[in-house]
Amino acid sequence: MSSNRLFKLIGYKAIYLTFCKRFNKNPIPLNIPIFGKIKTYHEIINIHDNFAVGELRDEVVEAHLSQEKKPIVVDCGINVGITVRWWLNGFSNKNLQVIGIDMIDEAHKFTINSLIESNINPERYRYHVAALWKHGNKTFDVNVEDPLYGQTNVFSIGEAKNIRTINSKTMDDLLNSSSLKKIDLIKIDIEGAGANALAGALESLKITRHVIIELHNEEEQAESSKILLENGFYLRKSSGKHLWWERT
Repeated sequence: MSSNRLFKLIGYKAIYLTFCKRFNKNPIPLNIPIFGKIKTYHEIINIHDNFAVGELRDEVVEAHLSQEKKPIVVDCGINVGITVRWWLNGFSNKNLQVIGIDMIDEAHKFTINSLIESNINPERYRYHVAALWKHGNKTFDVNVEDPLYGQTNVFSIGEAKNIRTINSKTMDDLLNSSSLKKIDLIKIDIEGAGANALAGALESLKITRHVIIELHNEEEQAESSKILLENGFYLRKSSGKHLWWERT
């Protein structure tokens, strides 16, 4: 099923991506429709998990983003920028803009370079380097063995040597500077800290239509669901590890 879905999205090059996924490598950089040049194995994993499996595909949200005049997507946890490229290049709506939030600076730089290589206007992408939390000015010692590894998180250091001190910000603090009138979609995939991010986004949620959150544990699910229910959202869809919420 996942191979068929990917084939419909990017054509025959899905065969190559399936091969790379199976053998845990990406030997040859390849230009892929929508996503541009794919250089790393991390990008292949992102494409497979989010689009071949289909956990980030949703007809309601895609129709909304296609029809809005100037849609805004807030992408929390951008990693190698596959979802950013999808929002900016997977729709005919070229007025769509993405605000990316990730605590790893290299993730933003990699994403911007990928947009340029794919001939996507990088000015449609704005970003913030911060760890999202329920309040600002908290510091985290974070294990960054590989800055493009998608499971870096604020909860576990382990036996690492490459430790960075990351400052926290609330989503409200970061987005208030943009003077947004509306947010069409907030996507959250930040390795278990989603509920903390939502707790610091109560003002932003007031102007938000859709929220998608990838869950990593039961505590994140319970706390994030409580916040969203209390702030006027209902659970419209569950797909794998993802919950899709919409404002009532």
